[in-house]
Parts: sequence; C-alpha cells; structure tokens
Amino acid sequence: MKKLFYILPLVCLMFACKKESSTPEEEQITPIAGKSNTVFFVDTFRVYATDLAGNNKKLILDEDVKSGNNYIMNIDFATSKKLVYTYKPETNTKQEIRIINADGTDKKTIKTLASTTTSFDFIASFGNKILYTTLDYNGTSPVLDIRWMDENGANDAKVNWPKPTIAARDGSGYLSINSNYGITVPTHNIYRVKIVNGVFAETNSFNVPTITGVIRGSALSSDGNTFIYLLAPTYTSDKYDVMSLDLSKKDGATKKIMTYELPKTGDGALSYPQNVKLTFANGTANVIISYGVQVSTNRYATKDDYYFFQSIDVEKATLANKWKIFNEYGGSHIVD
Repeated sequence: MKKLFYILPLVCLMFACKKESSTPEEEQITPIAGKSNTVFFVDTFRVYATDLAGNNKKLILDEDVKSGNNYIMNIDFATSKKLVYTYKPETNTKQEIRIINADGTDKKTIKTLASTTTSFDFIASFGNKILYTTLDYNGTSPVLDIRWMDENGANDAKVNWPKPTIAARDGSGYLSINSNYGITVPTHNIYRVKIVNGVFAETNSFNVPTITGVIRGSALSSDGNTFIYLLAPTYTSDKYDVMSLDLSKKDGATKKIMTYELPKTGDGALSYPQNVKLTFANGTANVIISYGVQVSTNRYATKDDYYFFQSIDVEKATLANKWKIFNEYGGSHIVD
C-alpha cells in the first residue's frame, strides 16, 4: 500500500491490506448505541471502515487512478453520515472537494478550485455546512481564504472569521490554535471561537490559558466542549500525558486522564517519538490513538509493516483493545 503521512502524503507503491484483531484478553470497547462506533482508516487514496475492534473491514472509497501522484488530502465525517474530503488529482490538475455516503455510494465532486496555484489547507464538517480554507500561492506570500458552503456545494461564501484549526462537528464553533515551534519547548495559544446562527460570536468566544509542551495529537468533541490532547514535555519524550480541557465555559478545568507511553517492544513499538492521530469514539467515552510502525527497512511498505490502533477508556483511565492494519505504516483515521 502506498505509504503516507496524513497531512503530508508521500507518493509510493500500493499493496494489499489485511488486519489483525485485538487479542482476547484485552478489555473490549462496548459500542454505545447511537454514538461514534465506526472507524475509518485513511490511506493515500483509499478509505476502509471497521468496527471499534478493527473487525469487519470494508473498502468504502477507492480513488486509485494508477497515476502515482493523486491522493486524499484531508477528510472528515459529516453529521449527514457522509465523508467529505479534499482531493489532489493528477499533476497540474485543480484540487477538489468530494463527498460520498459513508457506505461508499453516491460519490460527487462539489467544489473545484479555480487555479492550480491554490491549495486546500483545512476542511471540516460543520453542522449542515462544510468549513474549509484555501491558500493562494500565486503571489509573493500565500493568501488565506476562509469559506463555508452547503454539502451540495451551494451557497459557497467567504467568512471573516479567525483561522480554524480543529472544528466542532455540530457547527457551534472551533479552535484557532497558534503554535510556536521555534523555541526549545513549544507553546500553544488557543482561541475558542463560537459561531451562533452562522455569525462569529466574538463576545462569547474566549482565549484558553497557554499550553506548554509538544502536542503530539489532539481531538475536539462534536459539541466543541471537550478538547483532548497528548502532551509531551520535550520532542524526545516517549511519554504522552493524555489531557482533557473543559471548553464549555471560560476558565474550564484541565484534567490529566493518564500517561500513554509509546511501546518499546511488541505491538506498536517505535524507535523514536512521533505525532499520532487522536480521535474520540463512543461519543466521548473512549479515545483512539493511531500511528504507523515501520518494521522493514524498505522504502515501500511490506507485509511486516502496519498501522497501529490503541483505544483508551477515558473514565477508567486505562488502555483498552488494540489492532493493526498490515502492509501500511502511514495513514490516519477518523471516527463517525
């Protein structure tokens, strides 16, 4: 399978996937009816769905055109049970936003950029809208444009809002995060942006106390009231504190859930610390950490390489089940 990092895809050769379920002795996540219990694994140009144990894998989306230079850029799950994603077609082709039902049917292109010098920078499902940003590289410095539109591509309009970093799926707001990585220990200034009836509610928005450390992954609950993140003290630390921040009000409490230590042996073992993908699952009852593990030394992924998933029970502050998708060591995941 092609290897990629979700934000910065790497173009490579595609192989077949297989998965390994979590072991019987592990605590299994019990799906909560009506909550988020489908995991979508995102590869360079394919999306697979599994349950919360990595079982029942199904191919949902296949954008493979055999060109070797097309890929899915960013992807999100919409409240209408659709997948919305930015897509990079073949070389010298304008980027697009596409949408498809979560069962893999009815794929459509709803937005095509006007120029090949413009690129999508961010996309999120936002209530019954799609919130996205573009960067125009035609001038001496990139020009940011923040826009939103209906899920069918209609009513596409520019909005004068703070730059979004991570959005609440219900459309109530998002976080605008300004991180300073140019210092020994990074700092992160977070602004909780509230949107009310399609309008930036500045009087209801607020700043969050500065976070100091290396954020290795983060997620925002669907209602925007809980921000969870993995915080390491330094770039070389392999221990990540799982932190939860209450954003339902200004000056909400920050709580440490547990410390996740990257495995040094066995499943999920890494030789160096890295960023990971983090999402909520089962509403906010669980979180899932995922990252790639390269076992071989080949440039392209082999049957021994795999993408690793580890679930956490938030209330119990314990690790739950884990699973793998083989022939991968790059990718990402989202949850419905």
